[in-house]
Parts: sequence; structure tokens; C-alpha cells
Amino acid sequence: MVYRGLKRYPERHYQFPDRGKSGMKEEEASLMIIRHAIEELPGEQKQRVTACIDAIKAVMRQYETEEAGMALMLVAAEVAAE
Repeated sequence: MVYRGLKRYPERHYQFPDRGKSGMKEEEASLMIIRHAIEELPGEQKQRVTACIDAIKAVMRQYETEEAGMALMLVAAEVAAE
């Protein structure tokens, strides 16, 4: 998977239980990778990404948790497919 402006780190650095190895879950590793990539962004770009994250969370709080989560997953999948 390629993230715009974010580096994709090889999965071999992490251990995935569903592959018969002990360690963190794939979702936890993905979250860690994305957070690290955002931390490494240049200052101004990092501020814009953080503002976008905050805005998305603020909008999501206006809806029921399940519905907001499903909508976010759909949008994320659409963006990833582009």
C-alpha cells in the first residue's frame, strides 16, 4: 500500500501473529508506521496534516461511533484506491 507523502516501511521489521510469529497485530504496526511517518514530515506539512486529523475527528464526533467509523473506512478505501 502506498500513502501519499508517507513512507511505507517493510513489514519484515514487525512481527504479525497471524503469520505464525509473536508480536504486535498488523493494525497496531500500521498505526505505528503512519504516526511515525507523520512525525517525520517537515514542520509546516506536519501542522497541516495534524489540523486535518483534528478536523476529521471533530466531524466524526457529531455522529454515532459505528456510523462514523464505517464512513471513515469507506473514505479511506476510496482514497487508497485513487
